[in-house]
Amino acid sequence: MSLCINPKCQNSDNPDNLLYCQSCQSELLLEGRYRVISLLVESVTDNKVRSRSRSVSAAHKRVR
Repeated sequence: MSLCINPKCQNSDNPDNLLYCQSCQSELLLEGRYRVISLLVESVTDNKVRSRSRSVSAAHKRVR
């Protein structure tokens, strides 16, 4: 199963053999090569990333 990369897509699930989303016609391959197979986060709001299991800050610390 491939997921559509368009955040406004109404039905993001697609079979693996397609190049374009059945619902919105967006291209399913990233950089013409990679497929999205699972959702990592549900939403990004107010500099926070809300994951499926918990909310984490989107701010990154610089490593020296």
